[in-house]
Amino acid sequence: MRQRRDANLQGGTTLQDEDYLEEEEQEEVIEQLEREGARQQRYVKQLLGFLGVFLAAIYLLFAVHQVVSPYGTRHHFAFVGHLREAAVVAGELGGGASVLLATAAVLLFQQDQPQRLWKQLLQLSATLAMLEGLFWGTAVFRVCRSVGAEGVWRLLWLPVAPLLFYLVSMQAINSLAALTPEVAALKASRYRFKRA
Repeated sequence: MRQRRDANLQGGTTLQDEDYLEEEEQEEVIEQLEREGARQQRYVKQLLGFLGVFLAAIYLLFAVHQVVSPYGTRHHFAFVGHLREAAVVAGELGGGASVLLATAAVLLFQQDQPQRLWKQLLQLSATLAMLEGLFWGTAVFRVCRSVGAEGVWRLLWLPVAPLLFYLVSMQAINSLAALTPEVAALKASRYRFKRA
């Protein structure tokens, strides 16, 4: 195609029809965009899947550590006298569940899926992430009121992390969802040459 245009420019004559893609060339471009979209979707799903499972495992590890050795971690120790042991375990498990739900939503995302299970999982993740934010935010506020603000910044990840992971997952799904309609619109805008 490029050679054809270069030849026209060198020869001094240009035909407007020469700038259009042939039907086969249009199909090649669309197939290439579909392959690229599928590759990007696999990459995003693998990346967020790994990150989500890793974060959920960390939450689970903190919950188990709290059961085995109550208030044994630095961030758990700050809540001595402010939260019961079971509340800390529940908070850690809730954070892990929120991350796993968002991860499952990303992994199950399919634009053409009729029941949209991924959407329900994402909504559950958002609800749980907000509840986690309220739970840990209130606990951090109590600690701040009783011992002062010094060193409390180390606890700020507790109310923020699940909500942040939810937002990243939602943005990833929105980006993936935008690919399919763009390729469909490109398919619909193909032109056909009339054969003489």
